Amino acid sequence: MSLQSKVNDIAALKDQDKMIDQLADLLENESEDFAALDAAAMQHEVQIDPGAVQGNLEFRLSPFMKVSNPSGTWHFVHDVQIISPLSLRGTVNAVQWAEQNQKRIRGIGACHSFSTVDQADHCYVNMKECTGYNSDNFTGDIDQQPLDLLKATVNRDQYANIPAGLKIESINHILQFGTNKVTGNRRMFNMGGGDVQAFAGAFSTGTHGSGGIHSAYHDMIRSLVLVASGGRVFRIEPANGITDTQKHAQYFQQHANEIPVSLIQDDDCFYSTVVSMGCFGIIWSVILEVKPFTLLHEEASYIKAGWNADLKARIHGGMLPADLSDEKFVYLQVNPYKRKGKKNISVMLKETTPTHDPGSGKKDNRRKLWPQIFSNSKLSVGFIRRLANDGAFPPVGLIEAALKNQNDNQKKGGGFTDACYKVWNAGSGKLKPIGTAIEFAFPVEKITDVVDAITGIMQHEAESGRGFYLNSPMALRFVRPSKVYLAPNYFEHLGQTINEWCYLEILRVNSLNPDDDKREMELFEYLQTFLKIQKGRPHWGLNFKFPFDESLLSEFYPKFKEWLKSFIMFNASGVFDNEFTRSANLREAALRKFPVALQPPVVA
Repeated sequence: MSLQSKVNDIAALKDQDKMIDQLADLLENESEDFAALDAAAMQHEVQIDPGAVQGNLEFRLSPFMKVSNPSGTWHFVHDVQIISPLSLRGTVNAVQWAEQNQKRIRGIGACHSFSTVDQADHCYVNMKECTGYNSDNFTGDIDQQPLDLLKATVNRDQYANIPAGLKIESINHILQFGTNKVTGNRRMFNMGGGDVQAFAGAFSTGTHGSGGIHSAYHDMIRSLVLVASGGRVFRIEPANGITDTQKHAQYFQQHANEIPVSLIQDDDCFYSTVVSMGCFGIIWSVILEVKPFTLLHEEASYIKAGWNADLKARIHGGMLPADLSDEKFVYLQVNPYKRKGKKNISVMLKETTPTHDPGSGKKDNRRKLWPQIFSNSKLSVGFIRRLANDGAFPPVGLIEAALKNQNDNQKKGGGFTDACYKVWNAGSGKLKPIGTAIEFAFPVEKITDVVDAITGIMQHEAESGRGFYLNSPMALRFVRPSKVYLAPNYFEHLGQTINEWCYLEILRVNSLNPDDDKREMELFEYLQTFLKIQKGRPHWGLNFKFPFDESLLSEFYPKFKEWLKSFIMFNASGVFDNEFTRSANLREAALRKFPVALQPPVVA
């Protein structure tokens, strides 16, 4: 029997437990076939030829090449080049070289964004080579000198200096195990669903986890170094920031051979720059606030038809503790479709808390995560793509199995206990080459109505058999409000103060059929329009050509004018402009509001 025939037979099973068992057996016995299917899924991985060092400019310049994100949703009319700085001086030189050659540039990380917001017109700046650390084998070290310039009242142990191009996986490893220069036994406050992104790409687009004291990466940053237009370098902090102005000034007076860094301690500049999507410049490094290392214990509970009045009332009242120091990480997945004969959709509820007891739950290197739930190895990618897109109707049973199979708690399975970052890692890196998603943030008291509307729409469309359907659980993450001006979780929305946000992520596993992909984009466009009408704020990296403009940004973000002021100040030459800044008329709007050239408010 062919592999496809076996897949079809399994997909036809009505018994969900039997489906899971047979899928597991198939994966053990058909690994070579799955490996062949996987090859197509990986075809969009970016391969960078770093090119040669450009004279004494301290950066490499690649040949012209095509660059896309792994899912292939970026499209370019011409090839681009990759600039790989070897140092801060090389980054400064790269910006000045781009201006002299009329090139428009942007930073590039792991290419996880589905959005065009952060795409470059001509050149990408790859900051991986200048981190001083090899993320592939966890070797090297990272400079902590900026911590020497902190105020005497600041506890240095609560901070780490992090190169912007470093992968989140490496940050976790460095903080836990330490290096010659970095103290170990520490951690981040939170993490998104994967660890393969470059840190600057993640925080500058508003990436987040769920729950905790600080839910989003941008809310853990206390200082950052930005290379702006003209090659000017700034350390930017809030008012009354952590750096001692006198120490900062003295250091650069005594080290005249180093690239000068001007210190800004200003709320508008800082809270604008942290989430600026590459519009202000190239981020060199950040100082991150961190916490002592801990284990986490996760309880994952499958609730059949659990989207009911009780759960909705709990969500409406807020899923996170009122005490901001109480660390609890809460995460939901829901089936967009009702099972036959059921009144409500089903739910997977994950609740995670710190623990010092490694025996509080089993430690399993092969967790049951979507879309890996059917596999103990990476060889299931092609299989899942075929199964999830088989036919004109949604795979309701497959999605239900994805939820049910994650059930792991004290009553069944024992729960899961491990290093914090291993528990936070939801395996979304697995979806990198084969999945797409959109995500919108809503005040928590509104999210249940939005989910009800979306599931109602999807249920109605499913019955038509036209092939417009979701094939993955939808995710709900609960996020503390932020002071960062263009963060989707900014604390004020439409004149109201928001105490808790809920981000709704709608995902699809891509098909191997181009016609399915076309329908997928049509579906996402429709859902984006609906969520826009509902006044949801889109994630900067998880949207598909969302129609941002001055009017919408002003409506959604009360501090948009202040953000524009920093935009025109740090990107005066337009070297960081792109299709997003043009389509949203950012430069025109900024010059209209601030016609006179602005000078950064430098304090040292």
